[in-house]
Amino acid sequence: RTAMRSVLLLCIAAHKSATALTPGKVIVVGSHNQDLITSGARIPRPGETVLHDTFSQAFGGKGANQAVQAALLGAETHFVGKVGDDAYGAAALENLRDRGVIIDNVRTTITAPTGVAFVAV
Repeated sequence: RTAMRSVLLLCIAAHKSATALTPGKVIVVGSHNQDLITSGARIPRPGETVLHDTFSQAFGGKGANQAVQAALLGAETHFVGKVGDDAYGAAALENLRDRGVIIDNVRTTITAPTGVAFVAV
């Protein structure tokens, strides 16, 4: 409930900071995750340890992915969300900014870490 209220307040702030929306402007409200990706012969069963062959990291989160794609397509794109006050959060902000996403309405919080998703393929 508190998280939803925070997102609502960020939406209102984003809307107030943007003048009238015109074609080519996008506001995305969503999440940003750091994906931790492994691949191996098989996916582990619950409680099992399986050695995998590769490990990589990627930026993810449905909202962040949509914002990046909209910006790459040329839209003025604003992202509204939160990241943790950690290395993944700092990297997320840099990634979004480098891809042309406006991050004025992304908040950094000390009360929770940046989201992390474990992906086994």
